[in-house]
Amino acid sequence: MALMGRVRLIEASPWYNGNEFYADWKRSDGTNFMPQVKDESKWGTAALLAKRLIKGSEAGSFKYKLHTVERKLDTKPLPENVPDENYPNGAGGIDALRSYAFMFNGETPAYNNDEFIYMCGYSSTAGDSPAWIATPTSLGGGNGLNITYATVKAFRMEDGSDINNSPLYPTNYWEAIGGSSQSFSDYTLPSDAAKMFDKMEMRFYASVGLTIATGADFLTSEPKVIRLSRQLLTMLMVLLHRRPIILKIITTLVLPARSTFIM
Repeated sequence: MALMGRVRLIEASPWYNGNEFYADWKRSDGTNFMPQVKDESKWGTAALLAKRLIKGSEAGSFKYKLHTVERKLDTKPLPENVPDENYPNGAGGIDALRSYAFMFNGETPAYNNDEFIYMCGYSSTAGDSPAWIATPTSLGGGNGLNITYATVKAFRMEDGSDINNSPLYPTNYWEAIGGSSQSFSDYTLPSDAAKMFDKMEMRFYASVGLTIATGADFLTSEPKVIRLSRQLLTMLMVLLHRRPIILKIITTLVLPARSTFIM
């Protein structure tokens, strides 16, 4: 069911649904491989399949549920607009950054993660490996993948608001944050980091390596300062390009949109 939902989601997306870029890609009989007329009803089909999986999990028919990590002393306080009741009625009692990051950095073994529906192994050595390619050279990787600023701006602010239209995003984004460095969830955001990186949602800090940010080296889970870049999570491309099939939405901030089907 998850596979069907994923396929239907791609079918509904602009990648496939009415993609005019591939207008000249046709079968031998002249029909288009990709439909040139957008059909918005395809979103409904994908949503229905995802809802069946969600409802089935909530009813106990499936074992799947969102991966969460309990709140710790260094967990960042919730913004005022986020419900603070204990999960699943709110975002209380959980650590949003660790809940997201631990799925991909090895802290939570895959066989203990009830959010994974399908998974496959990966290689961190040289070759055709997203993990190796995305890792900076200073950490033994290929340094072959970098995200664009447009991808950075696809993340949301800590209150769930759109970064492109949020009062939390500063106009003087290039200036240093100032004050004291911020530490939360084993992550440190130095005071001399640019303001454009302040008050971001937890997915951002778990996924994007900043020039002067410090954090855990995900290869060893030991705190280190890496000046050029911190290793991106091993499934970076999956994190940034997949669409959400989630079991319960509290808010974009609390349990960030993420797929339970890992491609």
